[in-house]
Amino acid sequence: MLHRSDQDLAFWLATAHRVGGPVLELACGTGRLTLGLATAGVPIVGLDNDPVMLAAAMRRRDGLPAAPAVPAVALFVAADMRRFALARRFGLVFVGYNSLQLLCGPGDMVRCLDQARRHLAPGGLIGLEVTDFQVGGADGASDEPMVLAEAEGIRLSGTLAHDLQARTSLYRRHFEGEGWAVDDQIRVRSLDAAELKSVVAQAGLRLVWTWAAGTMVRAVAEQ
Repeated sequence: MLHRSDQDLAFWLATAHRVGGPVLELACGTGRLTLGLATAGVPIVGLDNDPVMLAAAMRRRDGLPAAPAVPAVALFVAADMRRFALARRFGLVFVGYNSLQLLCGPGDMVRCLDQARRHLAPGGLIGLEVTDFQVGGADGASDEPMVLAEAEGIRLSGTLAHDLQARTSLYRRHFEGEGWAVDDQIRVRSLDAAELKSVVAQAGLRLVWTWAAGTMVRAVAEQ
């Protein structure tokens, strides 16, 4: 995670308390935020299209000291965040930690936010966090691997290869622990504040609050 601690958890928790639950997290991955909110008493559903990630999230959930109370409020669903239909509405739908930027296809981000909008309860909010990875970058691969995080015995490093015209970057990641190593790669779409505002508007939403820290922008939108 790109120099990430869990300072974003406090923000999403405060936003959830502001509008009330339940909460839906899109692209929840292994449940870092989902379970953080659940253990704070927020009823939440985590949605992701990766069964391996979801299995890890459920193992983490079931291993929490608060179990079995936490499973009653933290549910996990396998679905594509561009195409999903849940039989409930939410006070807050959010896409944390740059996960919206995994949607690089034409119109994919708008489709995701349109689905999120359709699942809002009256007065509900949509929350987003995005990063412009290309600030100060150049076309092609970076020269040196970046050490991005090291925690719980796992070291993450990686490189970014930018396509500045397309505003996409190939993110090659290297995970390493004691006696093992895994490499993978993903493509991400950079977004700055103006680009985020445009995507939000195309989905029929209006930004009501934004906050920037360096190349990262956190925003809340409403219908």
